[in-house]
Order: sequence, then structure tokens, then C-alpha cells
Amino acid sequence: MENEIQVISQPTPNPNALKFLCDRDLRSEGKITFTGLEECLTVPLAATLYRLGSIKQLYFFQNTLTVTKHDEAAWQPLEAEILQTIKEKVEAHDPDFEVISQKKEAEYEGELAKIDEILSRTVRPALQMDGGDLKLLSLDKKVLTVNYEGACHSCPSAFSGTLVAIENILRDEYNEDLEVISI
Repeated sequence: MENEIQVISQPTPNPNALKFLCDRDLRSEGKITFTGLEECLTVPLAATLYRLGSIKQLYFFQNTLTVTKHDEAAWQPLEAEILQTIKEKVEAHDPDFEVISQKKEAEYEGELAKIDEILSRTVRPALQMDGGDLKLLSLDKKVLTVNYEGACHSCPSAFSGTLVAIENILRDEYNEDLEVISI
């Protein structure tokens, strides 16, 4: 079929997360994470995926959907069911969907905007290639609190090596005394 929807799955560094790349946008602007069915009832694609069971988190960004499963679940046959659901539902999916229960992405100001610029240039591309991202939560004196999204949210390396790398980059480019913690 000429117009068949193309979706491929790719592994991420997180054994509990797979990245699904689609030939069309799944989220036209910004990014969004769902952590349960109740949050995404107005987004039919996301709600249908949660109803498959075993799904812990969905992360939408551009043409990418990162699915994180519960630890005890096996990828087979879940991966095939996810691929099939995306192919069946994506035609009717609105990449401009609004979710009333979630706040709009905050625009960072002041010092957080400076930090965000550094991370967007140095760290975010790698995180996004792995099906994840990073949200800045707060800067209190010399302690930056961040929250991982997508595949990074429950990835073991995110809380060790990746966090150290982020801290080293920010110490080099922003403030040598900065401490970065993740919640």
C-alpha cells in the first residue's frame, strides 16, 4: 500500500522503554508525558495504548512516542500490540491535542533560562535521541532540581552517569559550585 503508515520501534538505554518513530507528527509542539489512563482520556491514541495494559508511561515528542512498561511486563507481545495500535489510530490522531489536566510547558526565566539554553545545546539532543528529555524544576541557591521524562525517567544510568555528566557540563559552563539532583 502506497500510503501505509510507517512506524518503527527502537531500543533505548532503558530496558523498560522503547521508542516508536512515526512518519508523521504525534505532537506538533512541545512534549507531554502521561503516567496513567486518567490523564489522557481526551487523547484516543494514548488512552487506547494504556488500555493494552502493562504501560507505565507515555511520552510524546514530535514524531516520537516513548513507551515505558512496568518492570514485570515482557516486551513480547506488547511491542507488536503498540505498533499495531499506533498504525490503526494515528490517522485520526490530532498532534495538536490539548490536555486540560496538565499545565502548559513553562517558559524558563532568569537563571533557569540560562541553564535551559546550555542543556538544550549540550544534553537534550542526546536525551531526545534516546526517547527522553529533562525538565528543570527549580534552582535554589546552588542546587538545581530536575525531572527526567520519557525513557530517561526510569533509566538506571540517568541517575548516575547521565546526572554526573549534566552536573559537569553545568559546572563548566554555568557555575562551578552547582549541584544537580533529580527527583
